[in-house]
Amino acid sequence: MKSLLLEMDISEEIEDARQHMVQLGSQLGLLHPRVVESSENLDRLLLRYYHLEKTKSN
Repeated sequence: MKSLLLEMDISEEIEDARQHMVQLGSQLGLLHPRVVESSENLDRLLLRYYHLEKTKSN
């Protein structure tokens, strides 16, 4: 149950980070350092999510 809650929290964080990145990209341009930083943050969240999925299936 705990991993399901953690997975749901990360899913929400991922969606928030994605929306934030898209908004920044629209305002600042896709190559702006803040957009790149936001994209890297989204990548880290996705890696955490995939790691949880992998450990859940083992």
